[in-house]
Amino acid sequence: MENSKNKSEVNSFYVILSGLFVYDAKTTDSAKFNRVFEPWKKRIENGNYESTYDYLKNSYYDGYLNNMFPEIRHGDQIYDPQNNDFLNHYTLNQSLLSGLREIRVPAKEIEIPLVVDYIDVFVFPYDIGIFSMKIRVDEDKELSLGLISDLLNMLRALQVRFQVGDNATTMKDFISDHILSAFSLPIEWQTFNPQLKSYTVIDLANEMEQKELDYLLYDMGNVSPLGSAAGNTMFSPSDEYYSEQMSQNKISIFKNWSALSLYDTFTRISVNFPDRFKTWEYDFYNVYVYSLYMKTFLYLTNTRLSDVTILNKENEAIRDRFVEFVNDYHHTQISYKFLPDLLKDKMAFALDIPSELDSMEVKISRINQHVQERRQQRMNFILVMITFLSLFSLGRDVAAYLIDSGVDKKLMHPFGTAVIIMVILASVIALVRYNKK
Repeated sequence: MENSKNKSEVNSFYVILSGLFVYDAKTTDSAKFNRVFEPWKKRIENGNYESTYDYLKNSYYDGYLNNMFPEIRHGDQIYDPQNNDFLNHYTLNQSLLSGLREIRVPAKEIEIPLVVDYIDVFVFPYDIGIFSMKIRVDEDKELSLGLISDLLNMLRALQVRFQVGDNATTMKDFISDHILSAFSLPIEWQTFNPQLKSYTVIDLANEMEQKELDYLLYDMGNVSPLGSAAGNTMFSPSDEYYSEQMSQNKISIFKNWSALSLYDTFTRISVNFPDRFKTWEYDFYNVYVYSLYMKTFLYLTNTRLSDVTILNKENEAIRDRFVEFVNDYHHTQISYKFLPDLLKDKMAFALDIPSELDSMEVKISRINQHVQERRQQRMNFILVMITFLSLFSLGRDVAAYLIDSGVDKKLMHPFGTAVIIMVILASVIALVRYNKK
């Protein structure tokens, strides 16, 4: 692999780093938010977004469009923290981004110049958000696989330090200060992000044997040192684990590119087939965000349902929210084309979404069972009370009949009536017990 690393020239590379957060919609300042962010369409081809919108509209079913591109179906939306029933996709205001575009990351006693092309936020229903930023190496810096490997290893860590202009900062502080400061966050966003997720697109200039390309795909996708998959080092995978990843997580349709979808990373490597029309950026990255949102919602819902045997209004509300979410977001197919659906399924598998859904279905079923049992107990109690009250009426009617038949009235009231009621009650209890045998 080392020989391939030295002779392989890289045409292009970028990585989109993503992270999750939970925000409080009711206390987020919408005026401040709209000063910091603007609709994401403004960064698409310098505002010429119509052709991109037309492409997406002709590629995806309405259900997915409503989930990920509601502005295509419903026109421009204005962010309103009191009404977050649909996705709001925004990008950092260009005037604010201009001072953050150029960053320098120290690596092996040199500084690597990087460019931040944009910073986006996806504000989803149920107070879940995803932020993302696209980073690439400055055009004046020569690209190499070793450099890309080092960057992926560094940039995903919240503790990595870098320079923004004359100021030193960490990835954690950079995100807190320049992206999430516009939100009201009830929970620290780092709780959900021990490290950032990476969506990486690399295009190579030189042909590689398929075996070597798979090795490279494994190393980049697992953020392992180059040569790990092909060698016999402490970072090298076992044959079984490597084969499992290649068979279950690799996406290979055409010979000029392959992709690997894992829990924290998505990596696409092509050979002389760059993302010229930004399909992997404007289109397929949104499928990745869609999958991250599904995983996050299911994870949070599972966490909140820590004890399904405790029945209260909150658990029932969580159940109703889950049913609504599945109806709105769990699509068997999202596109008229085969590749988006294939990517969706691979991403879902890597994020363990099918298992999470099955687990949630079991919990929801238990909640429904407990709710039904509780309703049945209430109904049984009401029926017992009605039956008990009707015994008094029946006892009075029998006593009245006996008095009319000549029985002494003093004998019937009150002791005779009470005896009749007790006899009837004893008969009912005996009949119920007999039927249970």
